[in-house]
Amino acid sequence: GARVNHVLEAIGDLIYLLIAALLLWRLCHGAAEMRQYGEQTMVLRLPIWTSFTVILPAMALLVATCAATFVGHIRGARA
Repeated sequence: GARVNHVLEAIGDLIYLLIAALLLWRLCHGAAEMRQYGEQTMVLRLPIWTSFTVILPAMALLVATCAATFVGHIRGARA
């Protein structure tokens, strides 16, 4: 029924949330290291860490969306 569907969706959302949170954590760590070491692109010599200014907020939004979807499915399973 609908309750089982919500539970299964919540399990999938939880797995997706954990993966997205892990990626966000590692991307933050990687960006800090690239900034600290001053890593640059080979040809243009642009700092690599600046590209993370777009990536990190997008990943944070993904984590928030996964969390909201997970909570929605948990509430649906309880109803």
